[in-house]
Amino acid sequence: MLRMIIPSCLKGVFGGKYQVICAADGFGALEIVKNEKGIRLVITDCDMPKMNGLDLDANIEKYYPDIKVIMMSGMHHEEDIANRGLHCYFILKGIDGDRKLCDAIRELLENTPAV
Repeated sequence: MLRMIIPSCLKGVFGGKYQVICAADGFGALEIVKNEKGIRLVITDCDMPKMNGLDLDANIEKYYPDIKVIMMSGMHHEEDIANRGLHCYFILKGIDGDRKLCDAIRELLENTPAV
């Protein structure tokens, strides 16, 4: 349930610096990307209803190549993502997943490498 946890986590770390828009599934996320201007980053789970994160990333990469994607999963591994030829930033959920997510956001949106 990333869409329930991430907004409050990001607000706690980044304050009001970024606007967070949530979608219930991959199709909803793609519609938001299509209709909202100024989206620079999509954070998605690999496993979602209707359209999984892998297919969402492929669509974003094809039609909106300037938008960065962070893919999170508790089951898939980075090699699985690489084997599909996707160019998203992958984070395995787990012990330090929150820190890795914040580091990835800083790196992708603020061009500040992780410390």
